[in-house]
Amino acid sequence: MTSDDLTINNLLKVALVLEAGPSRDDFKPLAESKKLEFIYGVAACGITPFEKLLYLKSSGEKVSADVDMQKAEEYFGPLSTEILSWLPERGKLHFKAGIQAVSQPENREIIKALASGGGCGGDCDCGCGCD
Repeated sequence: MTSDDLTINNLLKVALVLEAGPSRDDFKPLAESKKLEFIYGVAACGITPFEKLLYLKSSGEKVSADVDMQKAEEYFGPLSTEILSWLPERGKLHFKAGIQAVSQPENREIIKALASGGGCGGDCDCGCGCD
């Protein structure tokens, strides 16, 4: 299957371009866009609210949401650290995500994502969003 044929679902690789601004109305990005790649559905705590927004979308589609950045760890799960380090501001922000590609990852990419970015699955306060 080519990327054009796939919709976002468990264990597929997703490539996004993110933008964030203070509000949906009169959207003005706070920073340059952020490219982000991840394996969908590997968080030990289950599907994150951000992933739910992307579910069954395909390459070329766009989604958006308002997010309280005080709850970023819960909303973005294992992706929150990378997203928070990109943003100059906290508080409530409006996100836009353009889906660049959906593809079948190599098995080693899935194992790597499970080992490093899937969250710990415990109540360790590590920021993975899995408490």
